[in-house]
Amino acid sequence: MIDSESQKVLKSTFKDFDDDFLVQDLTEKQQEKAKKKAEKKDKALEAYEFDLKDFIIHSDGGVTMLAEQFYIRVVTTTTTDANGNTRTTTTYHYYYNDIIIVDISNDGKINWTSKIDKYQHSTNDGGYLSSYALMVTNDKLHMIYNMKARDVYEKEEKKDLTKEEKKAYLTLFVTVDNDGKIEEEILIDNRQEETYIIPKLCEEFGNNQMFLFTQRGPKTKKLGTLTLK
Repeated sequence: MIDSESQKVLKSTFKDFDDDFLVQDLTEKQQEKAKKKAEKKDKALEAYEFDLKDFIIHSDGGVTMLAEQFYIRVVTTTTTDANGNTRTTTTYHYYYNDIIIVDISNDGKINWTSKIDKYQHSTNDGGYLSSYALMVTNDKLHMIYNMKARDVYEKEEKKDLTKEEKKAYLTLFVTVDNDGKIEEEILIDNRQEETYIIPKLCEEFGNNQMFLFTQRGPKTKKLGTLTLK
């Protein structure tokens, strides 16, 4: 808590994320691997590469903060053919992953924390279909983002999907209530609609409404609206 006039810190509050919170989206095997890796380095599990994306101020003085994991991995490969010609290729990997939400009361107390399990990976496109769009209505947060079907469905559900269906995008609509409870539903199944929402270009406006920027194929772009009732 900071004094608006003097800019002095009046109160600081800390809350550690426990291990279960940090690894909740991993398989049992991945969880064990992450914990063993941390133990080997004699360090605690960490939430790394998270950027503060949204800071929502409530009428009572409380705030809700949203942070998204984002990082870029650059891979450079050099090959030489039979004639001795050398070729170097650089690939940029863009990762937009989990969203951590922290709700803080007007006296600095941390009410709750939630984590939305999200995995988005693309190459050489700046993460065009990645990240999320946010809409705030009353005491709820609504997020729209894309994920490939293989990263959405559970293991048993994926068995019935073809290879192409696993690669198809699903546009998800996620709601977080004022207790941090998360509900998820599929807004658009791109296997049927062949329409992609570009979250970075979507914008909230008015009451319970959002402009949706969509793309169909390489050239067709459309602007629509989403209204919550």
